Amino acid sequence: MNKQKNIKFIVDTSVRIMSSLSLRSLHILGKILGLALWYFLPKRKKYAIDTISKRLHLDKKNARQIAKQSYINTGYSFLELFYVGRFGIKELNKTLTIENSEIYQKLRTIQRPIVIVTAHLGAWELLAGLLGDCKDDKEAQVIVRHMKNPIISEAVFKLRAANGAEVLDSRHVAPKVLKTLAKNGISGFLVDHNTKLREAIFLPFLEEQAAVNSGPAILALRARAIVFPVFLIRSFDKKTKKPHYTLRLEEPLDTKTLNGSLREQIHYVAEYYTQAVEKYIKQYPEQWFWMHRRWKTRENQNK
Repeated sequence: MNKQKNIKFIVDTSVRIMSSLSLRSLHILGKILGLALWYFLPKRKKYAIDTISKRLHLDKKNARQIAKQSYINTGYSFLELFYVGRFGIKELNKTLTIENSEIYQKLRTIQRPIVIVTAHLGAWELLAGLLGDCKDDKEAQVIVRHMKNPIISEAVFKLRAANGAEVLDSRHVAPKVLKTLAKNGISGFLVDHNTKLREAIFLPFLEEQAAVNSGPAILALRARAIVFPVFLIRSFDKKTKKPHYTLRLEEPLDTKTLNGSLREQIHYVAEYYTQAVEKYIKQYPEQWFWMHRRWKTRENQNK
């Protein structure tokens, strides 16, 4: 019991301190964290370099450069978690730009169930803050995987929910998601991580079959939702080094327009968001989470 109390005290204190830091300070620490991961996790570093070289058809020198920058960007993303409550639509025309504004306005105003799909790319943690801030009168939720340590998991969930979006554990979440979508709410999913065999559809992803989570596709179809691929891209001013974020939205897919069997429709939706993720990885390879073992689950492995 005392051990748990001590862990909670350390976590709560760390959250308070980190949440008081400026975005610039968080990025400085994030770069240090990313470089520490780069130098102290040699096996993952090698995996990232080899994977980038193979998937993007690059020589090892260029693959290494992208991999190292990917680690730094991952450090930025991890520590941007402490800035979620301070980041929102108020940053528009300051540190935030919205491309495809007509799609963004459709997302905000249309009275339909909305499923947002994104990836561990760019400033993915800040998307939760942006979603919570721009949901207007709609219910909004973000579906994420839980962490093994319940104290740390609770702290991370609270940080992600700091701007008003509900954050839900991905386990047994379907009823809550469908309830929100039935009210024309918004549900957000990360769709680029490896998934268990029983949850997977195997689709081409960066030229190799990958286990794609079919859950978001199934829920979108059950709710007859519109699926919006959304990504928050991070950049830095070359002179001032100040960060800037660009919200990019792809043309949405209205699941009401789909034909064919349910299986064919699930395949189509999953393929749609997988291709959207692949497109952005190819555009911004240094901003994707390459250390993740994306192709770990194999189609012919035992259940």
